[in-house]
Amino acid sequence: MNAKSTIENAVQNFRPATAAGDNSAESASTSPVMRIDRFTCPVAHLSVFTEKLATIHRYLETLEGCLHSRVGVSEADGNATIVTVAEWRDREALVEAKAAVNRFYEKLGFDPAAFMAGHSIKVEFGSYDALPL
Repeated sequence: MNAKSTIENAVQNFRPATAAGDNSAESASTSPVMRIDRFTCPVAHLSVFTEKLATIHRYLETLEGCLHSRVGVSEADGNATIVTVAEWRDREALVEAKAAVNRFYEKLGFDPAAFMAGHSIKVEFGSYDALPL
């Protein structure tokens, strides 16, 4: 079996934890979950954005269930693309972390949507179940 057919087979047999008829709900609920966010930020605002991001990144690493958190960046055409990847023990840990982060923002008086709009930052959020290969 070649690499392409192996990947195709894995993708065809993959069912996210929320899929109807998934008989592996127990194992899926304890599988790692990745939160991957992609930000496009004008280079002129990168410094202020990374200050906020550093605060949030440090906070995430203190939360129960956070396996690791990474941040990557690339620059082109006057914009920086920042990707954050946080891996969580399971979906429950991710849900609890989202609630904790919202409380953290509230405590800081930080409105992420207003901040991003005010600095022309675009964002794509995503959560992904681990794909066993």
